[in-house]
Amino acid sequence: QLFLCWCCRKIVRGGIQIREKKTYTHLKHKRRKNKDVNKIVIKKTGRGLAVRFHDKTYDLVFPKNTWSLLPTKLKNLFAQEFGFISTATMPLVSDINNLTYNTPQPLFEKELKEIILHQIPGIADDYEYDTPQTIERFKTIQYSFERTQPVDAEASAHDGAVVLLSCGKDSLLTLGVARELDVDITPIHINDTTTPYENSFSLKTVKKIEKSSDINVHIITNNIEKLNDFETWNTSPTCLGYAHMITGFCFLALPFLHNNASMVLLGNQQNMNFSYRTKQGYIAVSYTHLRAHETVLDLV
Repeated sequence: QLFLCWCCRKIVRGGIQIREKKTYTHLKHKRRKNKDVNKIVIKKTGRGLAVRFHDKTYDLVFPKNTWSLLPTKLKNLFAQEFGFISTATMPLVSDINNLTYNTPQPLFEKELKEIILHQIPGIADDYEYDTPQTIERFKTIQYSFERTQPVDAEASAHDGAVVLLSCGKDSLLTLGVARELDVDITPIHINDTTTPYENSFSLKTVKKIEKSSDINVHIITNNIEKLNDFETWNTSPTCLGYAHMITGFCFLALPFLHNNASMVLLGNQQNMNFSYRTKQGYIAVSYTHLRAHETVLDLV
């Protein structure tokens, strides 16, 4: 049985990845003298956010009513937090050593960095990177923020749940259980735009679900994720750019919570709830953003 790995487009047979041995050379970064070269400009738009970086713009698009009904303070808070969450791992797949943001320092900066650090040993083990070197590489990345006053805001919560729907078996089961429990649900599907072939199947499945179950699935289009994709930077396949992803998914659900729900439901396989010791002696957690998105291929 073969699988197509969602984040690095590798072929997997029987749980063992078929690939050439990768070296660590693509993580040897060139130092940039001008910090402004690596400035990230985050702006609010009529439908979400626009991130400007290296003369290119990457947008995040919510359903119109979801974003427009969000109070301005909550929009500012979301821009401050998600702008950092969605780009913090970018240096790990590029030659970048520093990032400057036009936003205040995010409230969850410390927590996100801890999450990424906990993901590195498992990814390094899988791709045969030097784990201490990769950890040190991340710790030396410099993040700076131009504004000093952080944004804070409060949202109104109501009974109900936002269901993260990838259209895989785990999220479909979560959706089904929530409906059986008569939970007032708001299903959302995130199109990360980095894997168009897979996304086309997911979007077709969304339409089938809507038709058969008489529910409305809200679609978020996230082009910002391309900044974390190794193909954008023409580097070797890696999942280091996706160490933030589960956290990012949860934050993308936040605009749907205001005046609508109080919970975010995530589905995951029970066999992903484990830790193990890597070949270099680190305790690693299963990096779900890779393995939970493996898709079975029918080969003719």
